[in-house]
Amino acid sequence: MKIGVIGVTLLCCIVLAVSVSAFDGNRKGFVLGGGVGFTPNVNESGKGLAGDFIIGSGLSDKIVAVWSINGMWGHYSHIDENVLRFYSGVAWYYYFNNEHPSYYLTVAHGRYGTGRIDEDGKFSTIFLPTGYMVGGGYEFKKHFMAGLYFSGSWHRINSLERIGVGRYHISFLVTAFAY
Repeated sequence: MKIGVIGVTLLCCIVLAVSVSAFDGNRKGFVLGGGVGFTPNVNESGKGLAGDFIIGSGLSDKIVAVWSINGMWGHYSHIDENVLRFYSGVAWYYYFNNEHPSYYLTVAHGRYGTGRIDEDGKFSTIFLPTGYMVGGGYEFKKHFMAGLYFSGSWHRINSLERIGVGRYHISFLVTAFAY
């Protein structure tokens, strides 16, 4: 009980401290964002919805560290199923300029998951042990950026043989990014 009260108190102090510098127009401080776009690698028609969510902190006006969820949802015609693929983990953004407009690069490490709706209508998810994301883009207007991201995972099933499972997705996103 005592640890829970201390934890909640510390969390409130951190949130209040971060809120002081939140949304002041500078990348340094609290950042929050979300975006939508498409993914070209779902099926031969190229239809798929992509999205992302980011929350974190700008360490400076050029470096931002966030928790990122980057995913896609689409219909795979070769298996006739709707599939969700997503990356979730820590991401670092590097902006080439202190202010917009600016090109940026991002690298990330975390987990990668695949989900689908089975025949009974239940949603099931498989997490691969390691995931990554790399990308880049352009902040074309303050708080708005467009980018291309590659997310995926490679997991070796059997350490004695070179048998593995690879999953990935590519997403083109326009993201609103409050700072």
